[in-house]
Amino acid sequence: YKQQLEQGILSAIDLALADLSPARLAYGAGEATFAAHRRVLTDGRWTGFGVQADGPVDHTVPVLRIVDRDDKIRGIVFNYACHCTTLGGNHYNINGDWAGYAAMNLESAFDGSVALCTIGCGGDANPEPRGTLDATKIHGRSMSAEVRRVVTGPMQAVGSVLQASFDHVELHFDLPTRQSLQQQVSEPGARPQVRRHAQRMLETLDTTGQLPATYAVPIQTWRLGDQLTMVFLGGEVVVDYALRLKETLGDDLWVTAYANDVLGYIASERMRAEGGYEYDFSGIYYSLPGPWAKGTENRLVDGVVRLLQSATSPNLP
Repeated sequence: YKQQLEQGILSAIDLALADLSPARLAYGAGEATFAAHRRVLTDGRWTGFGVQADGPVDHTVPVLRIVDRDDKIRGIVFNYACHCTTLGGNHYNINGDWAGYAAMNLESAFDGSVALCTIGCGGDANPEPRGTLDATKIHGRSMSAEVRRVVTGPMQAVGSVLQASFDHVELHFDLPTRQSLQQQVSEPGARPQVRRHAQRMLETLDTTGQLPATYAVPIQTWRLGDQLTMVFLGGEVVVDYALRLKETLGDDLWVTAYANDVLGYIASERMRAEGGYEYDFSGIYYSLPGPWAKGTENRLVDGVVRLLQSATSPNLP
């Protein structure tokens, strides 16, 4: 599968380079409401997955339209902060979930176009309702209808020269002790995943004498004058980051997660007090040594702001 994927990516690049032609870009934004905050709280503490009606969520759907000289739509890029998890583990057919159906619907509506969905800071958001193929198709239809409304309506022309920047932000872990890892390995009721993770961490300690203290998370920005600013963050980023970046940099900010690296969940400061999956123990599935340390949210947000400032002011120290 890996070889097939790599060849498919290379072939797509070759086809794109062979099909270069003048185009015009335009930006707009819509809204879709099927994303729901999935972290259920009781007395301020995480108790499981479900729907937390008053939890934070980002329903914005930023859209980029690409048209040729004759105003025919060649491409559509849209972004939404929500997992593609309408279907569960009991569905055994390959399926692009709501994003896949939305893209197919748009490509059918605009002949010859390519539609691409990117995922925003939806690490703590699931589609609702979920669990059936019908629900998946319904979410896909609602998303494609909203994107179609945006691209066929008035949009802001994007014509500025692209300024692209890339960097990493070193995020710190709260590291477990050797004693706590040994307890996880020997605990009779420990889940196999927890035990295997603890064994790997102990092997790392025995081999190198220490656990990794930090992880270099990639951050990237694309800025087209004052018309459009796009931010790309590595990892499964939760909604707090997008909301805070928009508050700092403007509501029209386009924030995409899962970009350049999927290293694990990037939990927010809010989750330190709430606990639960994304903060407490999701890292075992990514071989991360521990949860993120206090100050992670500030460090990542400040890194994005600095990167954008350096892109617009090259003489900054």
